[in-house]
Amino acid sequence: MLATRPAIRSLGGAALFLGLVMILTPISAGTHPGASAPSAVRGTPAAPSESAGAVFAGSTGQMALRAVTSPLSSTTADSASLAAHTAPLSGGGVTVGTHFPGISSANSSCGCAPPDIQVAVGPSHVVEMVNLEGKVWTKAGVVKSSFTLATFFATGTDFTSDPKVIWDNLSSRWIATLLDVTTGNIHVAMSKTSSPLAGWNVYTLGSAPSGDFPDQPILGVSSDLVVIGGNDYVTATSAFVGGQVWALNKSTMLTGALTYYNFFGPHAYWFSMHPVHSISATMKAYLVMGSGSSSVKVFSITGKPGATTHATLSAATTLAVTAFSAPPAAPQKGTVKKIDTSDTRMQDAVWKAGVLWLTFDTGCIPTGDATTRSCVRLIQLSTVGPPSVVQEFNLAKYHTYLFYGALAMDGASNVVVAYGYSNGTVYPSFAVTAHLAGSPLGSLLPSVTLVTGTASATVACTFGVCRWGDYYGAGADPSSPNIWIAGEYATTTTHWSTWISQVRA
Repeated sequence: MLATRPAIRSLGGAALFLGLVMILTPISAGTHPGASAPSAVRGTPAAPSESAGAVFAGSTGQMALRAVTSPLSSTTADSASLAAHTAPLSGGGVTVGTHFPGISSANSSCGCAPPDIQVAVGPSHVVEMVNLEGKVWTKAGVVKSSFTLATFFATGTDFTSDPKVIWDNLSSRWIATLLDVTTGNIHVAMSKTSSPLAGWNVYTLGSAPSGDFPDQPILGVSSDLVVIGGNDYVTATSAFVGGQVWALNKSTMLTGALTYYNFFGPHAYWFSMHPVHSISATMKAYLVMGSGSSSVKVFSITGKPGATTHATLSAATTLAVTAFSAPPAAPQKGTVKKIDTSDTRMQDAVWKAGVLWLTFDTGCIPTGDATTRSCVRLIQLSTVGPPSVVQEFNLAKYHTYLFYGALAMDGASNVVVAYGYSNGTVYPSFAVTAHLAGSPLGSLLPSVTLVTGTASATVACTFGVCRWGDYYGAGADPSSPNIWIAGEYATTTTHWSTWISQVRA
């Protein structure tokens, strides 16, 4: 959802869908305004049955090509982020290695809340993006570059939000996206090499229909596609229009050339279509979406957009799961204000060799408890044959509220899960756990707290509930068994701070 300013409160059939064909071209990467955002929208809107779907024919367009230079430092460095990396933690079931402070509100050019944290790791570097800054470190925690996303994405004075960044293991490139509310576009950046410092090409993806904006664009990849999903809202009224998906031709993006894409939607019966981050080779790009209160839908895109070719989006496979519900807001120490724990939209999804893990927030009653808390639902699917549920369980804690789960799979298919937590006696803090491949279904290693908050979250609040995030970040290291994660906490000197950790299951 859109970021706000802490100082100014802003507001299952068998059919195939054929995408609208467009041509997409890189543009160069400007400064961020001080404008207010439209009101963010929470919750899944009422929607008609998916049987209302239609087939889409394509048309072709073209945009001009421009290149982006490397993300050179353009902001004042945060002294905490430049500090020497912290010594490894011990104890618990997950091994924690290098970990250090990430970007905080103290070095955010826009002062946005929430930060919408993202982290990705490549062969030699770690990249974090938040609202609306970026930073590059070595794996030893040494800062190599610090920059505004407005400069990086060339958005000028546009109102922007909701960054995403991943390392694409299949092409050895970095990919990032950013929502542009002013223009109703999504900016898509791809690095020119495996180094995040060696230059990026930025493409601009137009929203549809005109006059709308695609809230919270989510980024995923397959072997030959870059896939983006977003929720379409009317800019003037914030009325929900429908979910929409873009499939981009990755092979032409790798050359920095003109590229085609297929567009699907908007459909009122799609909400938060979440593209999956595939880390092993696949010619199917998967998407997942919560449906109602007790099912998950799985889609796939095959084919490749081109001048005479189209990608096709399958109809959904609907899988029954244990009932889920909107999570309650989380109490926190030091204030009666609570933390917004989002809704039941997908938080993260990753695929490897026929195994698909996804996570979202839900309400649940932890073991031994008597009260509904916010919990993190984890679901493992198999995509070998028709999609099916392998296991599902809640990450929950007695008398504690958990939120914003992010996950990644290592080379051995162990799943690391990062999450935030708080209660009436604990400030918002950041922790990690893991599920080991081959371990009993529903089992988790003991959690490790990575950083403990020292203050309450009290900015961007409405009716006593304060924005905290849309998501946390996690990414698998392509050159080691490590996973890098990033989450959020508060201090007495920052509205929010982020923490980056290298962990191993």
